[in-house]
Amino acid sequence: CSWFLVGIGINVAHAPPIDSEGRNKGRISSCLFDYISSLENEEEGVTQSKELVTQIVNTLSEWIDTTQHLEKDVASECVIAEWSQWAEFGKEVILRDEPTGSSYASVKPIRVEPDGRLRVLRRDGKEVLLCTEYLF
Repeated sequence: CSWFLVGIGINVAHAPPIDSEGRNKGRISSCLFDYISSLENEEEGVTQSKELVTQIVNTLSEWIDTTQHLEKDVASECVIAEWSQWAEFGKEVILRDEPTGSSYASVKPIRVEPDGRLRVLRRDGKEVLLCTEYLF
């Protein structure tokens, strides 16, 4: 039996405040309740969130069913190609987890590598690979 875990964090009814200093550097939070005009109360938001989760799981299951015959490398290329259509490569972003002195480093994403790492261009012109292996 094979298992996998997909984690998606979604604020449903409340957008928690985030400190203007520290790791998140004042990044604004949001929640579904603020953007879905049909939501009238928290209970309805929970119901809508459950429906959203069901749609995500069903879509993911369908994708797995249609791609399980593919070789691992081919499946990886398909995921990266589709995800890359939505990414904003070349747009400067600020890294929140790597302070450089009193400020945070900014980079420009270039592409996603086959192994899932993100290739970025630093301000000094050097390309580096980013990954989140420290989370595991």
